Amino acid sequence: MPHRVLVCGKEGRGASTFVRAALNRLLTQRNSSGERCHPSGVLLLDLDSNLPEFTVPGTIGLLRITEPVYGPGFTHVVTFDTKGDRILGLHFLGDASSSHVAPFHISAINHLLDLERAERTLDHPTCPLIIHASGWLSGVDEACAAALWAKMGLTDVVCVDSNPMSAVLRPWLSFVTTSHCLVHRVSDNARDKLILAHEHDLQMQSYFHLGSFTPSGLPCWNEMPLVGGGYNELSLSTAFDAPDIWAVAILGGASVAVEDTCRALQGALVAIVAVESGHATGFELLTDAREDCPACLESCHSFAMHRHPHLATEPFMGLSRLMGVAENPFPILAERSHCLGLGIVKKLSPLDEEVILTTPVTKQDTQRERMQGYQICLVVPRATRDRKYTRDWIDVETRLSLEASIRRRNE
Repeated sequence: MPHRVLVCGKEGRGASTFVRAALNRLLTQRNSSGERCHPSGVLLLDLDSNLPEFTVPGTIGLLRITEPVYGPGFTHVVTFDTKGDRILGLHFLGDASSSHVAPFHISAINHLLDLERAERTLDHPTCPLIIHASGWLSGVDEACAAALWAKMGLTDVVCVDSNPMSAVLRPWLSFVTTSHCLVHRVSDNARDKLILAHEHDLQMQSYFHLGSFTPSGLPCWNEMPLVGGGYNELSLSTAFDAPDIWAVAILGGASVAVEDTCRALQGALVAIVAVESGHATGFELLTDAREDCPACLESCHSFAMHRHPHLATEPFMGLSRLMGVAENPFPILAERSHCLGLGIVKKLSPLDEEVILTTPVTKQDTQRERMQGYQICLVVPRATRDRKYTRDWIDVETRLSLEASIRRRNE
């Protein structure tokens, strides 16, 4: 039976370093004949949405890693087009917190575990699995923990925390004692939180500045500022007859009025999410078509607002706004959607009926998704206390670019 290892630990204590070491050990291991023990690579389920090893912050993903991992984390950028290492599934969570684990968080993990089972059954039956569990999973209730434990089918648990009552291990303790799973404890090493914040910014910048890959699969970065015109731009049509954007969603945005949707969208960091067309058309669209019966409209609107996710039309560009409910602010089913990547909204043009994004996601990517029966939803993450999803690092680049242009003009 292949190894199925869960690695857990508090943020900044060495769990990511252990995951890299385990990946390298498995990928370089050879048998007595000198052949690689795992020629098809290692499956990695990275649930650390705050600072994932290979994908962009705010996401969790399932990847197949085929080559050893060296160098700083921000140099390990993997996209859907990367040769060798491959993203098998990706979901956007934004800022996941142990104080509020939403149903979509659990659905996303379940979907990635389903993808892992399908990948292992079809092509890689002996492929080891490493699951990097983030600290926010310590907030799951007992029922969710039991369901996840049964689905993970673990052989080993590695806890990077010397505390015997570690919070990150607490959800799994009762199941460990009643199973044949081995528990390994590794001493943790505290790190400066400021360094983690810098790593987050570097990971974001590395993602957005990614230019291309060498024939051997090594990433190359473009040093041009993001505001340098035409850099990795994606234009999405909002035309009524053939829109590229199905809807806009704002996580935790219940207080943002529908008419303020474009204001929240302008300059925002957004996730580009592909949603199955059949699922996308299952939402009720609230428009002015029923204003001939105000009482009926008010009743239906109130019911939809509080009981079901629905679509509402904003007046500035005619974009559809996906409105969630309090219990689940992200009302898209995980098994019917996946994240393509992140983008920065550069321009909203009502005259040209388009939204222009700065993003590594290409037009070919979105067209491929539409041909496969998906529609595009732009998801605006809420700002967090540590300012991860504000424009601080983007504004730095903008200011530096402006200062450089002023210097050139004065020379």
